[in-house]
Amino acid sequence: MTAEAAPETKEPAAGEEAPPASAAPAKVPALWVAGVVAFVGLAELVLHVGQVSARDPGADYATLAATVRKEQKSDDLVVFAPLWTDPVGRQAFGDLATLDRAAFSDVTRYPRAFEVSRGGARHPDLLSFRVEAEEHAGDLTLRRLVNPAPETIVDDLLRHVGAGLEVSRHHASGKDDVCPFTAGGAQAGPWDPSRPAQYYGCPGASVGVIVLVDAGYRPRRCLFAPPFGGSDALRLRFHDVTFGKAIVGHHGLHRVHEQQKTGAPVSTAFGVDAETPDGKIAERELGRVTHREGDGWTGFRVEVPPALVGQKGDLFADVTTAGASRYYCFEATTR
Repeated sequence: MTAEAAPETKEPAAGEEAPPASAAPAKVPALWVAGVVAFVGLAELVLHVGQVSARDPGADYATLAATVRKEQKSDDLVVFAPLWTDPVGRQAFGDLATLDRAAFSDVTRYPRAFEVSRGGARHPDLLSFRVEAEEHAGDLTLRRLVNPAPETIVDDLLRHVGAGLEVSRHHASGKDDVCPFTAGGAQAGPWDPSRPAQYYGCPGASVGVIVLVDAGYRPRRCLFAPPFGGSDALRLRFHDVTFGKAIVGHHGLHRVHEQQKTGAPVSTAFGVDAETPDGKIAERELGRVTHREGDGWTGFRVEVPPALVGQKGDLFADVTTAGASRYYCFEATTR
């Protein structure tokens, strides 16, 4: 290989001005970049030292979990605040974070609650509860809270699933096509609601207790009851229900449908079999509730006639919609 000849430099002729010298490379930008790199490196070092020297939150969770395990009652609620710490807290608390506690529908039924708070945060559902005691562990605070006005549960419809619930496709003619109760393998998908291990196999739908992901990405334990669409109703007949003064519940759609805001609303009509003046048995509607996309996980209340309070009998719920593919779920109690 031969070296290239250096370019020939032409001297200016007599009387000509020399061309201006090329500007020297700017050094300021290079120094600025070097300063930024040094600053970022220093910041990472400071953060690393802080992370290494920080207190292990797992040990703090374990300390507070031991307190809850010692003081808990079966009807206590256990929550974590802020909400984004819920998965971390449930993992740390293990079997203390039961399914009923993790996917609660509302807090009114709980006379007492344990709130595990990080950084002093409060759970939005427990702001009306009175603080009875506190314990601190690192950045965590355990609060024992008291509900100033707990509501007494007379009966819980979810407990009837299985032997105490009959599910059918109820036609406008009055005919019922019963959906068989099946015990099979549970299924879960990336987007759709999961199918429980025990469910009622209706055409195009599996009815059973699931944990629904609501519009706020919070878990809700409820009865998955997707309506058929059109004039036919998904009929849920709960046997031997003990009636209170009202049917109090909550309902919603899976977050995918809740956020679309383009589908038809879902209605649920609660009713009983009542005796007519001529001695015949006829269906009597107690009340109807409707859920629309975008409502989120909302509560409802249906009053019960005084003559039924304290009595036992069948309660049916007819779930209908004008559309199709409604991932509807609800829970209800008598109070």
